[in-house]
Amino acid sequence: MDPAPGQPAYAPVARGGGPLDALWQGPVILWTFLAGEALAAIVALAPGHAGDDLAYFGLASLMVQWCSLTTLGLLYLGRRRLAPASPQHIARQALVTFVLSAWLVGGVGWWLLHEAWSLPSGDWPGFMLRVTGIA
Repeated sequence: MDPAPGQPAYAPVARGGGPLDALWQGPVILWTFLAGEALAAIVALAPGHAGDDLAYFGLASLMVQWCSLTTLGLLYLGRRRLAPASPQHIARQALVTFVLSAWLVGGVGWWLLHEAWSLPSGDWPGFMLRVTGIA
């Protein structure tokens, strides 16, 4: 059935103030970005890595931002399915999505940029454990 003239062809998400509605606001995305930069700075300044701190900060920042923004994007894509869910289910889904995006971004980052990281080539399991711990 075609929609009436002037009406959208999709069913809009209800604006009932659900837990996911806050995630699409500009200030939330900005604070997510700033929190990611703060986390990247903390990781870069922490002892235990060799090499240039600025390069490490750049790589950590790239990875943290991709993880957080990928998670927000995937939650946005699944917002219609998650709309009727309870807040606890949404929180579990967000955590699983964040860990999976961290693994995906970590794997792709390692594959593309492993020369820039000052990690030995056999330290893949340790790297993924650190990525999982940070996520």
